Amino acid sequence: MANKPLSKEEMIERLKAIAADDSPREEAMSAMCYSPSMPPMQKTKCDICGSEICYFGWGDDKISDYVKGIASLGYDVKVETVCESCARKIKKEIYPNMKPDDVDDIWLSEINHIFFFRTSADEEYHRAIANDESQYRTLLAFLQNEKKYYNEYHECNYLADEIDTIEFMTGIKIDA
Repeated sequence: MANKPLSKEEMIERLKAIAADDSPREEAMSAMCYSPSMPPMQKTKCDICGSEICYFGWGDDKISDYVKGIASLGYDVKVETVCESCARKIKKEIYPNMKPDDVDDIWLSEINHIFFFRTSADEEYHRAIANDESQYRTLLAFLQNEKKYYNEYHECNYLADEIDTIEFMTGIKIDA
């Protein structure tokens, strides 16, 4: 049975509390001196046009696990896997004012993920092109009421430093 998800207002209050968190940061250095081997080529179908997508899975499989984790908390979320061509069209639709050379540009590749999030069935889904698994991990930690989480390199990530990511993934802004 799913938990009762936070309302939009409760999420804003939690974001404000996290943003105000000035607790001391734990710094841990981890070794980054290895190069993992190239993962095997994988194939899937675009959820929009049905074309075959060939890609190297550098963590795309973890994205669906994070989305399932978020859904298990009672949130209305889903993710679509799309080809680069469909992602370009959606990018223009979702981010009409983004210029191609914008510093905050959304990067696209052979395989792309459109994340859908809403806090109520009465509202439209917020959509985000989110191809980095750490974006999903950050959101999951926020929704689990964590203050920090450790990534796959055992580096500590504080949610107070990830407010932009949470806002990007949910469409919920502190200043709403």
